[in-house]
Amino acid sequence: MKHVKKILLYLLCAVLLCGVFGATAGAFDPSLVDPEKDCSLTVVYTGDGTPFEGLEIAVYKVAVWSGESFAPAGDFAEYPVDLSRVTTQGEWRKVAETYYAYLLADGITPTAKTVTDGEGKASFASLETGLYLIPTQYREHGGRGYRFETFLVALPGEGGDGLPVYDVTAIPKQESHPVEDREITYSVVKQWQDALGVERPASVEVAIYKDGVLRETVTLSGENDWCHTWTAPDDGSLWTVAELNVSEAYTVTVEQNGTTFTVTNTYIPSEDSSESTPSPGDTGILWPYILLLFFGGAALVMVAVRTGRVDV
Repeated sequence: MKHVKKILLYLLCAVLLCGVFGATAGAFDPSLVDPEKDCSLTVVYTGDGTPFEGLEIAVYKVAVWSGESFAPAGDFAEYPVDLSRVTTQGEWRKVAETYYAYLLADGITPTAKTVTDGEGKASFASLETGLYLIPTQYREHGGRGYRFETFLVALPGEGGDGLPVYDVTAIPKQESHPVEDREITYSVVKQWQDALGVERPASVEVAIYKDGVLRETVTLSGENDWCHTWTAPDDGSLWTVAELNVSEAYTVTVEQNGTTFTVTNTYIPSEDSSESTPSPGDTGILWPYILLLFFGGAALVMVAVRTGRVDV
């Protein structure tokens, strides 16, 4: 039984790393990570072959190695986000977007920041091991607008030989569209994941931010079908939402699909309760984790590891 638990632990860690990286199957033994070793990270920003110079890039350390996985760290430990149940790329994307919304709302100081060079590269040296968030970026060029997604990256990375590698290069996922003089309608929708009989709050407060500046606070409830919409010019502004005063009985995630923000509250059963809360990826058996190693789906980021010699 002890060997089975150990194998399951390694598989869960492998799924975690694949979910964060969007890498191919395979992950290193977490016991090989040297938490005292410095890491480096290079993030590349290009659009249709054009490097974007002069982008101000910041990184935020959101979690530390707990010996076998990640544990929220610093200011991010205060948010109602549960990392222990995250197993898929889609769930890690929601974590990234949720943390991004809160760091903008609270004005958290970045761990490090720099500016992209002539090759569109933002380089960070002497980073501690852990899980880092890199926020959304937007740049217009040649009549098109390029938006780079918020994403998470783990340091160290996995080098393909089963060993941790401490120098990582990441290419954020991007989308582009023609720059037009138009208006966009945005929506924020509340969803619930909880057990039957659980008493939900009658309403929730959601703050809406434009480029990190509070624009309005709205109340979502059954009276407005837990939904609010607003219209704004398509000027490249970055909109985010954050739920305020989340009930201690729930965790929260924020997911953006196009112009719709979905805020999901997931109920946390008490330790002495028999209630079970449905959770994405929580199947209770081993084989789904094995399949996830091979069929991870769309990647959050494409990660390449330098092939030079690494001292472990």
